[in-house]
Formats: sequence, structure tokens, C-alpha cells
Amino acid sequence: MQESIETIHAELEERLRFETLLAELSAHFVNLPADRMDSEIEDAQRRICEFLDLDRSALFQVPEREPGVLLLTHIHRVPVPWIFDGNGIQPHRCPAADVSRQDADDARKHDVARDDRRRRLTRNQHSR
Repeated sequence: MQESIETIHAELEERLRFETLLAELSAHFVNLPADRMDSEIEDAQRRICEFLDLDRSALFQVPEREPGVLLLTHIHRVPVPWIFDGNGIQPHRCPAADVSRQDADDARKHDVARDDRRRRLTRNQHSR
């Protein structure tokens, strides 16, 4: 029973941090001058990605006169190092990329837990 109370408490604290981030971002945009909008949108994308442990975020807009079109207006990506290895340009792979089966299983468990966390935090956010 105690562990579940602690888990619930931790989830509520994390939800509060997420809601606080959204409130801060929303308040920041209220009186923002138009010439700073693009850079602040990109910063907001970065902050949300960092909080949710995402590696990219894309923002699309539907043009008024073309309702069936999505126009990519802003994108945030975590930088990935690339190397030239004589055979072309490749994403940099860590020398320790030979991961054990246990490490791979642990990484999958981490990914599942991260995805569950994102779903909990973002549930009902899109309907606001």
C-alpha cells in the first residue's frame, strides 16, 4: 500500500511539473512580439522535448485556403553527430554499440516506461 501511495505521489508531482511547464509556456506567448514568435516556438518545442524525453518535435499549420494541406512551420531535433568514414557520411555510432541482450532488454523497458509516462502526462492535453 505504501509503495502505491509513493508512486501516486511521484506521478502527481511529475504531472504538476508538466502542467507548470505548459502554463509557463502559455503565459510567455500572451504578449510576445511577433518578431520573437518563431524563436520562442522553437524554444518551447525544445523544452517540451526535454521534459518528455523526445528527440524531435514538429509543428504543422493548416493554411486557410488549403484545408487539406499541412505546412511544416517549426521543427526541433536533438543534434546527432555524423562522421565521414571514407564510405560516405554516417550517423556516429558509439564504439560500445555492441550491446548485450540484457542492455537491449533494459533499453526496451526504459522506452516502454518513457512512453507510458508521456501518455499519462499528455492525456487530455489535446482536448483543451
